[in-house]
Amino acid sequence: MSACPKCGHTDRVQKVSSIVSSGTTSGTVTYYDSAYYQTATGLARRLLPPQEPTVDRPGCAAIVLVFFLGLTIYSYTYVTGELSKPDPRTGMLPPTFDQIIANPIYLQNALQIFGFFIGIPLLIALLALWSILRTLKRSKQQEKQVAAWRNGIDRWNKMYYCHRDDIVYVEGEQSYATPENMNSVLMKV
Repeated sequence: MSACPKCGHTDRVQKVSSIVSSGTTSGTVTYYDSAYYQTATGLARRLLPPQEPTVDRPGCAAIVLVFFLGLTIYSYTYVTGELSKPDPRTGMLPPTFDQIIANPIYLQNALQIFGFFIGIPLLIALLALWSILRTLKRSKQQEKQVAAWRNGIDRWNKMYYCHRDDIVYVEGEQSYATPENMNSVLMKV
C-alpha cells in the first residue's frame, strides 16, 4: 500500500480503481423499451477515469467521392462519344472545336452539356475529397489525444485516494490533487 504524500499515512488510502468499481453499478432495464443505466456514489463519480476521445474516419465521403468521380469519367466519355457521331437525321458531323468557339449557340449548348453532365458530378466529387482530407487532418490530431488518454488511463490505474486528505496521487510520486483536479496528476509524463 502506498503512503499518502500529504499526510504520510496508509490507513485511509484506497486504490482509485477499487473505489470506482465498488461504487458503480450498471445494467439494462426493460419495461416498455430497454434502457442502459449507470449509477455511482458521489466519490466514485468524482474519481471516474477520463473518457476516451473519439477519432473521426472518412466514412461515406469516400464512397461519394468514388461514385461521383466514376460518374464524371463515364459522363465525359459518353458525352464526347455522342458529340463525335454524325446527326442521324441530317448526316452532318457535329461542329468542330473552332466552330463551337466561333458560334455562340454551339458554345452555349456545349457549356450546358459539359456543365451538367461533367461539372456537377465533378463539383460533388471535389467536395467529398475536401471532406475526406479535412477528416483525415482532424483524425491525426485526435489520435494524439487518444495517445495522451492512454497514458492518462495507465496512470489512473496506478492512482490512489486518501480519504483523510481528499486527494489523489500516483504511487511513488509526490504530486497530488483533489479529485476535481485529477487530470493535472493524470496528464503528467
